[in-house]
Amino acid sequence: MRLCFRPLLFVTGLLAVSLAQSATGTVDSHPLFSRGQLSSGVNNWSWNLCNTSPTAVVRGLTVLAFDECRGGAWSAGGQLYLNTPLTSAVSLTFDIYLGMQAAATAQEIGMSFGAGTQGVALSSLLPKPRNNAWNTVTVTLAPLMNGLPVQQIMWMNSSGHPKFYLNNVFLTVGGGSVPPSGSAVSVSVDATAQVHPISPLIYGVAATTDTAQVMKALNSPINRWGGNASSSYNWQLDATNHAQDWFYESIAMSGATAPASFVKDFVSANQQAGAASMVTVPMLPWVAKLGPNRGKLASFSVSKYGPQQFTDAQWMPDAGNGVHVNGSLVAGNDPNDANVPSNESFQQGLVSTLVQQFGTAASGGVRYYLLDNEVSIWHSTHRDVHPQGAGMDEVLEAMTRYARAIRAADPGAQIVGPEEWGWAAYLFSGKDQQAQNWSAPPDKLAHGGMDYVPWLLQQATRVQQSTGLKLLDVFSLHYYPQSGEYSSDTSAAMQALRNQSTRSLWDPNYKDKSWIADKVMLIPRMKAWVQQYAPGLKLALTEYSWGADNHINGATTQADILGILGREGLDIATRWEAPPTGSPTFKAFQIYRNADGQKHGFGETSVQATAPNPDQVSAFAALRASDKALTVMVVNKDTASHPLKLHLAHFGSGAGGSQRWQLTSNGFSALGALSYSGGAVSDTLPPQSVTLYVLH
Repeated sequence: MRLCFRPLLFVTGLLAVSLAQSATGTVDSHPLFSRGQLSSGVNNWSWNLCNTSPTAVVRGLTVLAFDECRGGAWSAGGQLYLNTPLTSAVSLTFDIYLGMQAAATAQEIGMSFGAGTQGVALSSLLPKPRNNAWNTVTVTLAPLMNGLPVQQIMWMNSSGHPKFYLNNVFLTVGGGSVPPSGSAVSVSVDATAQVHPISPLIYGVAATTDTAQVMKALNSPINRWGGNASSSYNWQLDATNHAQDWFYESIAMSGATAPASFVKDFVSANQQAGAASMVTVPMLPWVAKLGPNRGKLASFSVSKYGPQQFTDAQWMPDAGNGVHVNGSLVAGNDPNDANVPSNESFQQGLVSTLVQQFGTAASGGVRYYLLDNEVSIWHSTHRDVHPQGAGMDEVLEAMTRYARAIRAADPGAQIVGPEEWGWAAYLFSGKDQQAQNWSAPPDKLAHGGMDYVPWLLQQATRVQQSTGLKLLDVFSLHYYPQSGEYSSDTSAAMQALRNQSTRSLWDPNYKDKSWIADKVMLIPRMKAWVQQYAPGLKLALTEYSWGADNHINGATTQADILGILGREGLDIATRWEAPPTGSPTFKAFQIYRNADGQKHGFGETSVQATAPNPDQVSAFAALRASDKALTVMVVNKDTASHPLKLHLAHFGSGAGGSQRWQLTSNGFSALGALSYSGGAVSDTLPPQSVTLYVLH
């Protein structure tokens, strides 16, 4: 799941961001709609929609809502209108959520920019959208505008009655100037200092579409199936309830009727790609059920519980969002409407089924089982079946029962948990998050004032000491930056924030700029908790993302993160989700794992690399056993180019040659070889680039 948690605050005013023309000639990105609000000078002139509110909450985010349920083709539409037309717009970027049948919905939407311009079908811009997920779309404007300025942007029902949501709508304006040259950067590498292995499992993702092809192209060694819907997976029916993500609907995962078909296909695809599988075992006390002929069911039926703020008008009009039209929550619903009870015995059957199909973990079967997903926000994401926040005792008791069931079915499997969502969940249980009494959290106070996650680790150790049952092999958390980085926002300010906020993963002196306003130092914090409360556990970051997948800033950020994970000694990391195939961020993975198309890239033994300002240029180094090369990854986050001097210590004779691969906004390619002598390599780093040096 991807969630941006903030103190509960509703703002009705407009963002104080003007859409002035760029005065410098450089390319810049300007928000039209971001962080739940329209920018000043932007109007929502949508027409003939069925939704009465212009916004809705989807996956915890306030976004634009468009329910085009009336009339024939072109009779309804979403429209953003700019008071002042932009004459230098280069491209339009937006995130779009198309529901459970994304491809079909995309085919029903046509985009237009007004009289005298060319329209474009959304399906041509987004040929393979992901179901029940945010998809990022970038529109190159020059071929469509015929030299006219941008003043109106429309998403219309070219056919059917599409229902969709938009977020992070940005126009890129300006353009054309040569980027400035920055100051020289000196990077030092010592091949005998801070030497330690890099776990290959830090290069994992969450890929459930074209799984085998994606995993092979990335040369990614581990793939996780998780997210909100995994908590309610009914393996016998091969169905799941999509909870808050999509109108609390229980929906079949596929047309197959064989038990666990989706998960079996997931594991098979990973095996084809040579990747390990991480499979979520639900601990939620309810899982999905289906209607006749594997039909959908709704937890908040409009016919049963009355009119609601939003419904799935396009695909299941009787499915509501569980919120009355007056804004109050539907309470007292019957969980049996769309779900059936579940327990550890039932879920042990899932593990046993996978063992029967693929063998035990020790013989090549599923290696990792995760204890549910973000349990501390069940009361939000799964409030149809668990409206009360889960307390510390409830979570520990569930972990104990389900760990025992997994061990019984496959004693050699690795158990991963607690899979909590972010900063608030590290410190507060679901009961305390729901209470929101931050100064006197009742559940924490009832447990000696200990923070939630450290308490779980401490208790897991005590359970093992007293009973012999090992609850966890891998300590896992999720992390998403909380200042808007997890979006398609590529404004200059947001790019600078992305460049800096990766420090929250490692820097003990960095105070996070978001509402967190504290020193996260995530990986050192996790290490300290394990050392103090549960020695011997491996560490995993099983969900994270800094967004901007289709922009070079997202790629440099991802490259920086992969370098950090290796340098800091994390054991497992799986990004949410796999980046879109061919995107800059997809290529950021490839430069580490498959730079030459032959599965060669960054080395597997980390050594010391230092750069003067990692917010501008970061550097990572590793030895590669296959050819005894020294590999150095240099990430130029800056929009200026920089002369580079790469100083080498304790590697070879100080003279030799270097192969180079480089990712920039213009693409990913191999460059000509460089010669070096005197223990130093000289080169120039292009703006916003990732360069892999392979030194012999």
